[in-house]
Amino acid sequence: FNLLVLLAIWGSTYAQNTPVTGRVLDENGQPMAGISVAEKGTTNGTATDTQGRYSIQPVNAKAVLVFSSIGYTPEEVAVNNRTQID
Repeated sequence: FNLLVLLAIWGSTYAQNTPVTGRVLDENGQPMAGISVAEKGTTNGTATDTQGRYSIQPVNAKAVLVFSSIGYTPEEVAVNNRTQID
């Protein structure tokens, strides 16, 4: 029983430190620089580079990422244990 509890705790800890990476493109397939990518409900965030790429960590495996920029409606995407979200 104790081993099972330790494995569950380790799994939760490991999942929280898994980076999520991806690329943000516009409707024409062009990279979007400067898009804000934030973990909802935290101060954890980053922005896309000139190629539209981002990397954010640590992210809880069940977190929601919020993609936002001036002039666009923010979009919320559940991580659902994924390590790449484009």
